[in-house]
Amino acid sequence: MNTSLSFFKKNRRASIALVVIAALILFTAALAADGILDPAFGMNGIIIADLGTSSDSGIGVALQPDGKIVMLGSAQGTPVLLRYNSNGGVDNAFGTNGKLTVNFGASVVVQPDGKLLVAGSPNGNLTVARYNKNGAGLDNTFGSAGIANFPAHPGWDRYSFSDLALQPDGKIVLVGTQYNQGNFINLVV
Repeated sequence: MNTSLSFFKKNRRASIALVVIAALILFTAALAADGILDPAFGMNGIIIADLGTSSDSGIGVALQPDGKIVMLGSAQGTPVLLRYNSNGGVDNAFGTNGKLTVNFGASVVVQPDGKLLVAGSPNGNLTVARYNKNGAGLDNTFGSAGIANFPAHPGWDRYSFSDLALQPDGKIVLVGTQYNQGNFINLVV
C-alpha cells in the first residue's frame, strides 16, 4: 500500500510540475537545464498560444517519444490538444494546423508508441480516449470507437476524475472520486 501511495505521490508531483510548466497554454515557457529560459525555444523561451477565445487555459502537458510537446488546453470550455516541435514551433502536421479538438479532457498522457490518452469525467463517468499520435482523431482500436467509459456504479451519483498515469507495463491507471449523496469516496481504477 505504501509503495502505491509513494508512486502516486511522485507522479502527482510530476504531473503538477508539468501542468505548471505548460504554463497554462497562454504563456508557455521552456527552461534550460540551469533554470533560465531557453532562448532557442519558441520566442526567447516562451510560446503564447491563442486559441481564439477570450478564456483560453492550459490543463496539462506531455512529451512524445520523438520530443514533440503535446498540450491539453481549453478554448472557452472546449478541450483541445496542441502539438509543438521541440523548438517550440507549432507542429502543423498534427490535427489541423497543430490543433485537435477533443471530446473532453482533464489530463493527457503519452503512451510509449506516441498515442495520446486523454481522460476526464464527462457526464459523471470516468472516461479515457486514445488519439492517434499524429492528431488524426480517435484510435478506433481502443475501447469502443476510441473511448473507454467507466460509468458510475449503480446507486452512486457520479465520478469525478483526478489524474491519469501509465504503469511500466502499459496499463492505464485512473484516479478519481466517487460521490454519493454528499459522501466522497476516493478510488483508483
